[in-house]
Amino acid sequence: MPEKIHIPRELGDFLGNEQDEAYANAFGAEITDGFQDGGKDLRMNDPEVPEIQVKSSKEGVKHFLIKSIEKEEFIPICVGEPGTKKEMLESIQKFGAWVGRDIPGREEFLGNIAKVRDLCHSKEGVLKKLLAELG
Repeated sequence: MPEKIHIPRELGDFLGNEQDEAYANAFGAEITDGFQDGGKDLRMNDPEVPEIQVKSSKEGVKHFLIKSIEKEEFIPICVGEPGTKKEMLESIQKFGAWVGRDIPGREEFLGNIAKVRDLCHSKEGVLKKLLAELG
């Protein structure tokens, strides 16, 4: 029977920290990652994109999007290898996300993230309208 391979938690944390640092450097952003951070890994100096969530896999993005729908709040997401600041910001403004070129099915994934973003924003708008009508 083959021996199980154990990857220490510290290694996974280190890889996640490296990715946060790569995006922070690319954007010129501040890392705010931590427990109970509300999904805001990076604080940007940009009023249109104040915070960003960094994920290391498509699966991590999917779980985060499910929570976004439940909370009715969307935070822009980055996954995969960073691009240039300009292309990442353009992608975030268009789709709500940057998906690195190293991620298979990139275009379809971006389109699906945009649908979730639009759903979160429409639910938020509907709730605000209903609350306003209630007085």
